[in-house]
Amino acid sequence: MQMEFEMSDLGLLTYFLSMDIEQFNSEIFVSQRKYAVDVLKRFNLDQCKAVATPLDPNVKLSKENGDSILDATSYRSFIGSLLYLTTTRPDLMFTTSLLSKFMNSPSNSHFMVAKRVLKYLEGTSDYGVLYLKNENDILFGGTESSAFASEWAMSNLLNNSQVLEKAKKELDFEIGQESLMDESDVSKLPHLQSIISETLRLHPAGPMLLPHMSHSGCTTQGYDVPSNTTLFVNAWAIHRDPQLWDDAGKFKPERFEGAQGEPYNSKFLPFGLGRGACPGMGLANRVLGFTLGRMIQRFEWMKVDDRATDMTEGIGVTKPNAKPLEAMCKARDIMKVSSSL
Repeated sequence: MQMEFEMSDLGLLTYFLSMDIEQFNSEIFVSQRKYAVDVLKRFNLDQCKAVATPLDPNVKLSKENGDSILDATSYRSFIGSLLYLTTTRPDLMFTTSLLSKFMNSPSNSHFMVAKRVLKYLEGTSDYGVLYLKNENDILFGGTESSAFASEWAMSNLLNNSQVLEKAKKELDFEIGQESLMDESDVSKLPHLQSIISETLRLHPAGPMLLPHMSHSGCTTQGYDVPSNTTLFVNAWAIHRDPQLWDDAGKFKPERFEGAQGEPYNSKFLPFGLGRGACPGMGLANRVLGFTLGRMIQRFEWMKVDDRATDMTEGIGVTKPNAKPLEAMCKARDIMKVSSSL
């Protein structure tokens, strides 16, 4: 960037969105040590006895575990922290994805399994991801898909002013106008998270999920699938199927809110599902929440005219908006706080 713009050299990146980054001559190590310790302290497990695995292989989870139901909002906050840790901890992905299926009706059994993940974290907080640098390897983040998702979210919000107003009120209530939103605040903003989920339902970053291959032959829903068959999943079509979703073509974040929201199960898969899920899921949700939240907290947003925002999808692997979004913004009082920091 210094070749294109006049700017100061700030040195090597060492910390970004709760990720510790260590750069060496031939490798980059990315971890979330501090964030992991903070999560353990938040849930009073920083002095717990560590366990060897994140999931007991003998535990079977279901929606009908027969014990008491917990507050869904608190459980979502707990799982949200675990999901973000999967950015640098792929060893947590399977268990966390399993627990995320019970977002809307969690029980004590689900919570106990989630606590075991943190006990595993107590002994492995130094773990991370090591990237080896050479001329053929590129450390690539989903910057393009995150930018498109942010644009789709804002386009939908401009066409649904009542949803935008509710998000602004949530931010003002939970964070206020005296301090700036931080990435750790995302987990306590359920309406903002619902906006992100609904945006990814209508506009998944990858409309066609990465192809899978069947290891053995099977029959599913009347279809015979031979072994070694390449399988493609059309997430875009599943997310808009009227047999699976009420008002499938409409932007309704409330479908993901509270105990009455749509369950997080196999019909909502913007990042895939199970062991094959995208390891960047936690980071993507956190970046989208942080970006969108700060945009709403800092500015009043308006359309440039009375016409609805164009929602035509363009051509491409990530399906961008065919016509780039144009909007007007006006600084809110929080910007005075921002300028004084």
